[in-house]
Amino acid sequence: MMPLWRTMKVVRTHEDFVLDAHEKYILTALSKDIRYSRKRLSSRLKISEQLVGYKIKKLIEQQVIYPSLILDFKSFNLDIWIILATHLTSKEIKAVEEHSTTYLAEELLGEYHYLCVHVSSQLSPFIKELYSESDIKIIPINRQHSDEFNGYNIKDFSKEYAAQEETEQQAIDKYEKILIQKLAETPDASFSELSKRTGISRSIIAKRYYSLFEKNIILKNRYACDIYKMGFEAYILIIHILPKDYAKITYTLINNRNSGHLYGNPNTLILNYICLNNTDLQHMISLLKNSFRVTISVFQNSGTYHINTFPKSILEKLTIKKKYPK
Repeated sequence: MMPLWRTMKVVRTHEDFVLDAHEKYILTALSKDIRYSRKRLSSRLKISEQLVGYKIKKLIEQQVIYPSLILDFKSFNLDIWIILATHLTSKEIKAVEEHSTTYLAEELLGEYHYLCVHVSSQLSPFIKELYSESDIKIIPINRQHSDEFNGYNIKDFSKEYAAQEETEQQAIDKYEKILIQKLAETPDASFSELSKRTGISRSIIAKRYYSLFEKNIILKNRYACDIYKMGFEAYILIIHILPKDYAKITYTLINNRNSGHLYGNPNTLILNYICLNNTDLQHMISLLKNSFRVTISVFQNSGTYHINTFPKSILEKLTIKKKYPK
């Protein structure tokens, strides 16, 4: 399996996969938690664990789902910057994709042609290096919320979610550092496999794993989905808000079943919105405009994006020794 801290480029295909009801349920469950029990899925769907395993293997082989680790970059004393660019040459695009600060670069249709997410302790160096000749807009981000996307509206996963609170910086101990690195390489590794690869006992691996969630250092460890193969469209909504409405609007967004990853600051929210048709999109826009004082710009994702779930800027923050005592 390809380590996901390396780069991955996705280009939209026009071949949609037909998923049965069981596969839609399994896909949704694993998109919430990569460790969702096969036994639990078997019991809920009333099919054998062997069949559950076969369907998961099929989804992976067809590249409908792939293991993914989502980190809170602020936990590494790094800032998040979203750059909107009107034009980039092929050479500039390649430089952006390969840069140590790049988390995401996606192609848009609209006023801005590219949205790039960078993770860095300093803004000026990578701006001068990558965008010196480009017309850009810079949006600083101080919070990120992992998505609770439920595009198939599976009732078992329809619940209210609280917006992530802004918390104080949490220390990352030596065990957690090496665990994060190994999870970035293989997010679907079992605790036993992680123990063998690190020399750390399985009990410590499990304890530190759940501790990283409690500290909001790991936001999600799940199977991400290729939404285009599932037949969905993706949009970027840039929502300008009043600071006093931040909490209410954030709550509204993260509890919409079509909402993807959400970035924000007190004045601006950037939402990945994933839907089957424009009707859902228009309904969301109308809801926001009728409930709050907002201005909204909408951009469609062209279907081409480059993601590096573990930017080198984070690797540089992790000083890891080869072995630790059990």
